[in-house]
Amino acid sequence: MHSSDLTAMDDIFLGINACAVVSQVLRPGIEPIIYRDLFLFRKLASFLNDISIQKLGCSTELILDEFGEKLLEELDYTLV
Repeated sequence: MHSSDLTAMDDIFLGINACAVVSQVLRPGIEPIIYRDLFLFRKLASFLNDISIQKLGCSTELILDEFGEKLLEELDYTLV
């Protein structure tokens, strides 16, 4: 999933130095929806674990946990 799917991104051009910057604004109310969806996907993943281990060599829960971790990083705008 591309980060622009979760946020509104706009290109802004500053006139004085002709610099281009990108502003990113989190869509209101998206966090609870994402947490809900991850929960539902996790429930579904438990049913597919045996097939996933057999075909891919790892559990769907592990794959989904990695996906969820990266997705939640996209929501964190904390400056380090």
